[in-house]
Amino acid sequence: MSIDRRRFTHALQEGAFALFCLLPLLLALTRAGADIALCLIGAMFLLYCAVEKHWRWLALPEFRALGILWIYLMLHALAAPEIVASFSTALVWGRFIPFAAASFWLLDRPGALHKVCRTNLAILALLLVDGGWQYITGTSLSGHRLWDSVRLSGPLTHPNLGNLILKVALPTMGLWTYETISRRRPLLPVIIFALMLMALVLVSGERTISILMLLAIGVMGALVFLREPQLRKHVLLGAIALVALLALLATQHVVQSRFHELVMNLSNFRHSPYGQLYTNALALWIQQPLFGIGAGEFRYLCLSVMIETSNSYCDIHPHNMYLEWLVSGGVVALAVFLLAMGLITRRFLREASFRHSSGIPAMAGVGTLVALLFPFAVTQSVFANWAGIVFWYSLSLAVNLPHVAGEHD
Repeated sequence: MSIDRRRFTHALQEGAFALFCLLPLLLALTRAGADIALCLIGAMFLLYCAVEKHWRWLALPEFRALGILWIYLMLHALAAPEIVASFSTALVWGRFIPFAAASFWLLDRPGALHKVCRTNLAILALLLVDGGWQYITGTSLSGHRLWDSVRLSGPLTHPNLGNLILKVALPTMGLWTYETISRRRPLLPVIIFALMLMALVLVSGERTISILMLLAIGVMGALVFLREPQLRKHVLLGAIALVALLALLATQHVVQSRFHELVMNLSNFRHSPYGQLYTNALALWIQQPLFGIGAGEFRYLCLSVMIETSNSYCDIHPHNMYLEWLVSGGVVALAVFLLAMGLITRRFLREASFRHSSGIPAMAGVGTLVALLFPFAVTQSVFANWAGIVFWYSLSLAVNLPHVAGEHD
């Protein structure tokens, strides 16, 4: 390889890595900027592949499955009622595939995950300060007021602060915990910062995100308790602190009101907004069970089944990831998506080490996957720009976590 060519490919990799590190901050500040950064990362990776003839990743089964899903969505869109809208939705979804592949190119290098960890900790601290100030005063330092008088947005333009914090913090805190243990430093700062982030998520007004956080923490805590005897006292200390935190926050109006809404929705789920969306989605799926109605078509066809389902509420997507795949692409799309997620999870588990302290990153990865792939969660659309970037960023970071343990092994 010539020196100029080596410098060029190195510059591509470093530029893409810088954008990857900045992605959580861009997600907080500018949705368009985050989308541009994600597209640039994918484009730089593809350019690198063209220069280096590095196309082996296309032969990996998980990326074959994602590629098949993308092609299927585009072909299926040609028969959708709203062809242009469905095809454009399917087309732009494909940008997540090279981004996911690029994450292995960027993060499977010595020191890369440590740099991401430090950058993410700084970004999480900024979100914590801005969101905390908004909770206390009603207006964030970035100038945004509370949504519906209770929901936090921090620097975001929508009340998704808890979602962003959770999806970034789960893998990042796993990395920080591992670094702290490896360097024989006290874990108390890690525990305190984690509790502060948990508190902000719990008062953010995002019910599903709060439940997913507690579920993921429970899974990670159980794994650490079972696999790391020397850390059991820290797990117990953290569990006691979390219970105390939950008891304290249970006195807060936002927690009480959102919990009351959750109980009311669950007690009468069929007639709740989410129950109506789910029955509308299932009614549409039954019309095209094998192939679905097309990507992004739910927003146009939901109203057409409201008489049949006796519902009075519709929205632009079903608010459940798996149900959206089912209604958009039928059994075929859901099966291929599940296959892709299964193959990605299998790759992660094959590379993960759960022995001694080197298992901490892998356990954080398991917790992240639980939060991302839990089947009964209310979610944003799989085709939405912001939500899609958060999902694929967090997933990409989680499945690369085993690499950091390999550096020390």
